[in-house]
Amino acid sequence: MVATRCCPTRVLQSDSGEIDELLSIVYNDVGTFVQLHRPLAARSAELNLDPVRLKPDEQAVQAELSTLRKRLERRPHSWVRLEGIGRCLRWLGDPEAEAYFLQAAANYKVKEGHSGDHMRRGNLHRLADDTEAAQRHFEQAHALYASRAYRENPNPLDVEHMIPASFLVGCDDEGAELIARLRAIDRDTDLICYAIARLAEARRTKSAELAADTVAELAAMIRCYRAKVWNTGDILPWDWYETAVETWRSLSEGHTE
Repeated sequence: MVATRCCPTRVLQSDSGEIDELLSIVYNDVGTFVQLHRPLAARSAELNLDPVRLKPDEQAVQAELSTLRKRLERRPHSWVRLEGIGRCLRWLGDPEAEAYFLQAAANYKVKEGHSGDHMRRGNLHRLADDTEAAQRHFEQAHALYASRAYRENPNPLDVEHMIPASFLVGCDDEGAELIARLRAIDRDTDLICYAIARLAEARRTKSAELAADTVAELAAMIRCYRAKVWNTGDILPWDWYETAVETWRSLSEGHTE
């Protein structure tokens, strides 16, 4: 773990009928989701749920893996297909996944000065367990976002996207400041950045309870948006769910570095 520096679908499973029903709510707009998904996270503790029980359906993952392998035969250098195969294999516990992520990273071209490219390339290295290369790209992305996010009139997307970059380089103290800045200029934004900021706060304050709430919150997002583990192209809800689980476990066991 990085040290601190400064919509129902059968693909997902739950061990509780009640939480499954709650997570199956189809939210009609962003505002309704904001109001309802936070209480849901808190209710996970009341229902005595293990926050790490959300898992993809193995048969669905196997089926998608078979499809992606056939597509890769037609375009063997496609980083998107290589990443998708790697993600399927990773969730199936197959160590071959790392080789596919490294191939995807090698085939992904980073445009000069493009922060999003550095984030995506860094995530491919992270998935391949190539921590050093991942951190180099995350740090470059963080520096590029910082050069724009603190301008007098920044693009809200730069502020929003800097939040995950800050978490990934261990700058947990920046989360709350960036959220306040974002709310001041644009309240209608991607919800996942709020969850990431809360996870940063959990790590900063060493709060396993807040981390567990964030795990449940991300699980609700995955359920609502019907996110798939084989989706590609960015740091995705399943990635953040996994990161939140790791953070929660570390804090629960008293590991803070």
